[in-house]
Amino acid sequence: MNASASLLTALRWDHHGDSVLKTLEPEQWDTLMSLLGEKGGQQFLSRRLAQSNISAPDKIKFQLHLHSLSQAARNLAGRNLILDAIRVTGRPAMMLKGIDVASRIYPNLGLRGMGDIDILVRKEDIRDFADYFIESGYRCKPVFDEGLFEVDNYHNLTFTKSTPSTLPIELHWRLADDQDIDTDGIWQRSLAIDDLNDNARIMSPEDLVLYLCQHMQHHYFDVSLTQIWDLAEILSSPFIKIDWDIVCARAKDWKATKSVNISLYLLSETLGVKTSHISDWKPNSTLLAILPSVLGNLGMFPDINKIAGPRLLLFLSPSSAPDKRIKALFEALFPPRTAVRATFNCCEQNLLADGFMYFRFWLRLFSTKTRAIRKLKTNKDKLRNEGLRQTKLRHYIDQQHKRS
Repeated sequence: MNASASLLTALRWDHHGDSVLKTLEPEQWDTLMSLLGEKGGQQFLSRRLAQSNISAPDKIKFQLHLHSLSQAARNLAGRNLILDAIRVTGRPAMMLKGIDVASRIYPNLGLRGMGDIDILVRKEDIRDFADYFIESGYRCKPVFDEGLFEVDNYHNLTFTKSTPSTLPIELHWRLADDQDIDTDGIWQRSLAIDDLNDNARIMSPEDLVLYLCQHMQHHYFDVSLTQIWDLAEILSSPFIKIDWDIVCARAKDWKATKSVNISLYLLSETLGVKTSHISDWKPNSTLLAILPSVLGNLGMFPDINKIAGPRLLLFLSPSSAPDKRIKALFEALFPPRTAVRATFNCCEQNLLADGFMYFRFWLRLFSTKTRAIRKLKTNKDKLRNEGLRQTKLRHYIDQQHKRS
């Protein structure tokens, strides 16, 4: 770890983090703020300063305050939009991840960064919410088609506006990798955010913990620091009580015990938060060697995730078996017709239209994947090593999941 990156250990919640914060020189404060600004991590420093009761230079405090106000305004606008959508449609929606924990766990909305807003609704209510967001000026991608409900790789629609200050919305009809998740039970156990908003739902505390751990496993734990930080805030919050016996029992039912164990271990290693009273599990040497280092990701996912998706990494990795490579190539070249039709907003359903549609898809795929491979070659040591490590971790976790 170089000298600049070592400053990020000031974000740890333990004695070591406090020591780094207390001994920062004026130029180190500037360097740390620059590092945080590059990947959207200023809110972490705001929380650490409040937790440790350590004072930063006035210039740093002012910068953090402005960032917090800007982030709070953006988050509040997004939250109000979702509440308006729930009110107008008259249908229930469950707030997921950031839009939930920002209000439930954090002291204020400006202290939890969000790249988008995730909500879960029932399939029969998707069209009502989609129509509302489109009427509010959002663009939908892919175009809504009920056939997407049957496509394994699709579980949400994304709504965006051209204004950069507006958060994108992900409208989910199911949770990612939900084959083992008791989604009906999550709805039944869900809570109203307050007495006036019965249709605005949030997960029970135990389901929230499990879902956050499952979400990290969905990304094979190569996530932004925000995901780990959420778990730390939940464990330390006086406003949320968790029955860990229920968490452990439900994790077993969801085949999520491994994801909970790895998440708690990464929390302990990354931020120094004690988790031994919940789980004393530790990874074996094989797993330890391929676990990611999350601290440096800050508010963003790692670079490799933005350049190459799972299929491309699996196809390029020398450790991938031939049958796995062939499967990855086939799935990339021939996605379900419903998904491609929705991508290009194609209404015609005949052989000629489908052929032209796939031709357009292959041109786009060739262009994007060629750029990705070129980037991998340009910075081959860092990115290729990261991709190889990530592919090994994916294989390890998938194998463990099959055995559970």
